[in-house]
Order: sequence, then C-alpha cells, then structure tokens
Amino acid sequence: YKRKEKKINKIETHKLRHHPFRFHYPKLTILLIIIAFTYYLFSHPSVFSFFNFLANLSYLSFFIAGMLFSFGFLAPLITGFFIVSNPSNIILAATIAGAGAALSNWLIFSIVRISFMNEIANLCELTGADVDKVRISLGSDSRIGKRFLFPGVGYGGSCFPKDVNALIKTSSDKGSKLTILELVDKINKEQRIRFFEKLLNHFEGNISGKHFAVWGLSFKPNTDDMREAPSVSIIKKLLEAGATVSAFDPVAMDNAKFYLNDLITYSENQYDALKNADALLIFTEWNEFRNPDFDKIKTLLKEPLIFDGRNVYDLEDMIEKDFTYYSVGRETIFRGKN
Repeated sequence: YKRKEKKINKIETHKLRHHPFRFHYPKLTILLIIIAFTYYLFSHPSVFSFFNFLANLSYLSFFIAGMLFSFGFLAPLITGFFIVSNPSNIILAATIAGAGAALSNWLIFSIVRISFMNEIANLCELTGADVDKVRISLGSDSRIGKRFLFPGVGYGGSCFPKDVNALIKTSSDKGSKLTILELVDKINKEQRIRFFEKLLNHFEGNISGKHFAVWGLSFKPNTDDMREAPSVSIIKKLLEAGATVSAFDPVAMDNAKFYLNDLITYSENQYDALKNADALLIFTEWNEFRNPDFDKIKTLLKEPLIFDGRNVYDLEDMIEKDFTYYSVGRETIFRGKN
C-alpha cells in the first residue's frame, strides 16, 4: 500500500512540474518582468517627467506643498528634502486647495507674460522695432526676469489652455469676470491666424497648389505632446487653402497622426521634408533646427524662404546667407534687398 501511495505521489509531482501554467525558468521570468517594467517606466511620458522633476529639484525657484490635514506629518519630510537639495529657495506650505490655486495662478501669470510679448511683437512689426531688444531690456530687470518673454505663434500643451479656460469658467460661476484672461485666450488664437496671414500675404493671397515644409509639430521642444499645438491649427488652415504639407518632428510625429491623420506627409528627417517645398515653416524650436545646413536648405527649397514662428535664427545670419526670412516681432529680411 505504501509503495502504491509513493508511486501516486511521484506521478502527481511529475504532473505538477510539467503543468502548463508553471514557470520552468523562474529567474528568466523575473528578468523579463524587470526588463518589461523598466521599458514601461522610461517610455511613459509622465514617469519620465517625474524623473526630470527629481533631477531638476535643485534648480526649482520655489516649492509648493499641499497637504491633507490628516497627513500633515509628511510636510516636514518633503520640505526637509527640498531644503537639503535647494537650501536658498522659498518653500510655501499650504492646503491642497491652496497649493492648487497657487500653481494654477503661477502658470496663468506666465501665460500673461507670453501674451504680452506677443502683442508687443506685433506692434514692433508695425513700427520697425526689434522685439528681441525689448525682451532683453525687460529681462534685465530683476523684478521682471527673463522667463516667458519669448514671442511666437502662441502657447499650447495640456496645462496652459486648460488652466486659462478653467479659471475663466470658475470666475464666471462665482459672478466675477477675468477680462485679462479672456484677452489672453483671444491673443493666443489670433497669433496663429496672424502667422497664417503673413504667409498668405507673401503669396499674394493664393497658396492653392503650393507645398510647404514644416519643422516641428509638438507645442514645445523636448516633448511629443501635441495637445493644443499651434502647428495643428495652422497646418489645417494651409490645407483648407489648397496647399500641401510635408513635416518633420524629432519625436512627435506618431502623436501628430492622431490630429492630422494622413492629411500631410511625414518625412524621415528634416531635410527630406524640404524637397520641392515653396517655403520652410518653423513651429517648434528644437535644438536640431538651430544650426542646419543652410546651403542644403537652399538647394532643396524652390526658393530660399523661411517663416519662423519661434525666432530661431539671427537676422544678420539670414542677411548673410541671402534668405527671405519672416519672424515674429522683427524686421522681415528680403533676399537681396537688405
């Protein structure tokens, strides 16, 4: 009987060892899980942003901590960590609601600065002044600072537009009116239209059949975020006017397909996008675009014509390289005339 029981146990053990759901190589399995988790961790934008936050903690100009009352004992731990990494900066401790309000209003104040500079840039174009000189003089005052004073084709992303609209709605619900934010939203939308009209005027109101190369699709460099990107609304206007577009962005082209589908051509590199284009349009100030081969650009474009929505290039360089060059808030450079 014992011999029979031992034989049965041996058979059951054999079955268990060869069960289809049993991992035969536990170490390899664990290694694969670690590799998969690591890939997910470093490819996920939010996680990546979190790591960037940790890496740049010592560069923060201020820190806002919002705490639930019941977890208030965590405040000394977090603020203490910030003091160690950045002892010279200010720490603001607040409730979660207070911290959220402080952060939103900081973001919105940054947007107001951008919109102010866009308005000044538009005035500079009419008066012949140089917005870069204005920006530098403003930024040299320590009470103002240098951040968020760069004009362009408008802001985008998930934070700025959302926070502006949310605060306008909140103030309206409370019976108040934030006129300045309503104007900020209007200025941002008009800035994109202004860029399109500048291009349209150059071609005497008709761009049907024209082909344009686009450098940069994301709303800012170093991200693949296409939410509220100025490139999308301007490209759609070009297409509605009968033009065609080929575009290149270092990281955002996959996300761009969600917004633009197959309405445009997605190029393999920045120079491939230029082939037989009537002009180059720049919507994102990626580092890859700052020092291009201008001779190659001239060869690939039908004519040396650039519409720069981010003021990437120096005016003197454009004169020297003999380009027709439109930027924001600066003198337009006409080939052979400056």
